[in-house]
Amino acid sequence: MFSNCAYKESDYLFSINDQSFTQSELSRRPDFILLKENNASDQEFQSLVEYFLLENLALREAFFRNIQTNYSASESAAINWAGLNFEDNGELVSFLNRNNLSWPDIVIHFQRKITYEDIMDLYLGVTDFDIERWCDNNKEVLDFMWGEWAKGTKVSSPEKIPETYAYQYCRSALIQHKSSNPIYKEKAIEAISRGVKIKWSTK
Repeated sequence: MFSNCAYKESDYLFSINDQSFTQSELSRRPDFILLKENNASDQEFQSLVEYFLLENLALREAFFRNIQTNYSASESAAINWAGLNFEDNGELVSFLNRNNLSWPDIVIHFQRKITYEDIMDLYLGVTDFDIERWCDNNKEVLDFMWGEWAKGTKVSSPEKIPETYAYQYCRSALIQHKSSNPIYKEKAIEAISRGVKIKWSTK
């Protein structure tokens, strides 16, 4: 899939809800680079892209929640990843040199992944029915979330924000109220990606 993408006028690879992503945006991710080097299957790439989308959404919410992760935990996760994917330090160093990466690049990548996992824990058990009912009763909070989201975009008014994103932020507001309640710690991670449409490049 990605290995056949040519560098032409644009290195567009896929779009998510009409937002285009390029190979250059993924080229610094060690997990993406490793899949390319190992000639991974299309399914493996697609799974990574789906993870990439969820990670981006979660990191955006981490900005609102001001969640910070521990560097030593990130480094430990990076070491575990290296141990699973490389025979020895020589192979790891060769991989880093080939791709113009440093060890801190790998650690930072896992710091993002840990933040993603922290956020995903908060999504467990929050259903679409809960979201809709809570949104109906807390319009002022939803409007606030829309407003915060719009600050980082060129969207002129909350009404023009896609419904998918609006509900993600409504969900975030709900979770902030419910995350301390153990009854919500069940399952429903798939809710965050509902409505997502992935369109692949034909290059």
